[in-house]
Amino acid sequence: MSFLEDYGTDFALLHRLSSGNTGIMHIHPHWEMLLIATPEKARITVNGHFCDVDSPFLALFSPFCLHKTDFIDIDKQIERFVCYFGEEMTSKYEQVFDEYSQLLSKKFWLFRLTEEETFKCKEMIAQTSKYPHNSIPQKLIFLLILSTIFDGRKLDNAALNVDNFKICAIIKYMYEHIFENINADSVASHFHISRSKLDKDFQKHTSVSFRQLLIDMRLSHAAYLILNSTLKISEIAAMSGFENETYFYNQFKSFTGTTPLKYRKNPPKRDRRKVIQ
Repeated sequence: MSFLEDYGTDFALLHRLSSGNTGIMHIHPHWEMLLIATPEKARITVNGHFCDVDSPFLALFSPFCLHKTDFIDIDKQIERFVCYFGEEMTSKYEQVFDEYSQLLSKKFWLFRLTEEETFKCKEMIAQTSKYPHNSIPQKLIFLLILSTIFDGRKLDNAALNVDNFKICAIIKYMYEHIFENINADSVASHFHISRSKLDKDFQKHTSVSFRQLLIDMRLSHAAYLILNSTLKISEIAAMSGFENETYFYNQFKSFTGTTPLKYRKNPPKRDRRKVIQ
C-alpha cells in the first residue's frame, strides 16, 4: 500500500513519538528532512532501493520519491523530527539554498549523526516551540539545522543511487494531473517511452503497478479533501479523478476501511505527532 501525504503548506515541522512499526510507502510534493534521534537499526527504502543504517541519522528525501523507513524493533518508541519544505521556502531563501544546490540535485541523502550533533539538532528544534507555526523564526532555525549538519561534509557519498530513472518526474506528473483522465499509455507517451518500459521500470522502482499507485494517490487526495474541506463527496470523487461515484465508494472503503462520510465524521487516529508551535 502507498499513499500521498500532503500537509497543504510549504513548511511544516513535526515531532513524532511512535512505535517503530513497519513504515508505509508514501510520497509527497515537499522535500522531507527526517531526523531519527532514538538509537535503533533501520531500513530506508527509496524508489525500490534500500539501505540499512543505525540511528541517529538525518535523511533528506526529494519531492515525489516513493519512500519509507522501517525499524528492526517494531515495538520500540522512536523519536522522530520531520520537516517538510517546498519551492516557496527554497525560493524565499534562495541565497541560502544555493549553497546546497548539489544536495538538492539528488533524490536522497543520508547523514549519520554523532551524539553531539543529535543533541544540537534537538536543542535547536526545541527552540522552535517558542514561535508560531510556519513563522520566519521557525524557518530560520530549520536553516540553521541544515547548515549544522551539511557544512563541512562531503556530498559525494549518497547512501543510495536513486537517480537513474525518471520515476520522480513521472510521479510528479501524476500528482499534477491527478484529476484528469490519465493512464499508463498517455503517461508513457508524454515521457516518450514505451508502455512496456513504463510498466517494467515502474514495478522495479516502486514495487507497485502504475495503475495501483495512481488509484492510491487519488484516494489519498480524496481523503485529504474529505478532512480539509466541506465539499460534497460526489464533488471530491470527481476532483480526485473518479468518474464513477459507486466505484469511488468501493475503492475508498477498501483503502481506508470505512466509507467517505464515516471517515469525515471520525477521522483516523494517527500515531502520536504534533506540529511544533
